[in-house]
Amino acid sequence: MLDGWLTADVGERAANDVRLATTELISNALRHGGLGPDDLIVLSGSIDDVADVVTIFVEQRTAITRATVQPMRPATESGMGLRIVESVANRWGVHQGPPGVVWFEVDR
Repeated sequence: MLDGWLTADVGERAANDVRLATTELISNALRHGGLGPDDLIVLSGSIDDVADVVTIFVEQRTAITRATVQPMRPATESGMGLRIVESVANRWGVHQGPPGVVWFEVDR
């Protein structure tokens, strides 16, 4: 879904950043969202040619109670998702909800 056309529209670096941050937010929703087997995660986004920015929204039906960048911990298997988002996105934020939404923007 986020292949081919995205790279053509925004360039390889921005497209890779969008893919990485999107994957992290979907993983966070699955892992920490308290979702049931029938719950959906809604992914939406847009490319604003005027502002030269890609915006992605990841929505879950449940509220987001905690969305903070965790301190670096050596040899840990989790807790790095929002740090990754923060490192590749130009802006990001949270609407606690419900529904809970985490969004980010990547400049083209």
